Amino acid sequence: MARAELDAMTATTPAGVVVRPEDIAKGVLYLSSDDAAMVHGITLYVDGGITATRLG
Repeated sequence: MARAELDAMTATTPAGVVVRPEDIAKGVLYLSSDDAAMVHGITLYVDGGITATRLG
C-alpha cells in the first residue's frame, strides 16, 4: 500500500497518523508489565483508533 493511501486512511482517525512499529511495541510492553497484571481476555487494538471509527 502506498504511503499516500495509508495517510488518507488514517487522517480521519483519532490519532490522525499511521501506527508505527514502536507503537505496537509499547502495547506489547504494557501487556507484559505489572501494570497489566489484572488485564485478562482482551483484544488490545493498537491502531490509532481506526477500528473504533470503522465499526458500527
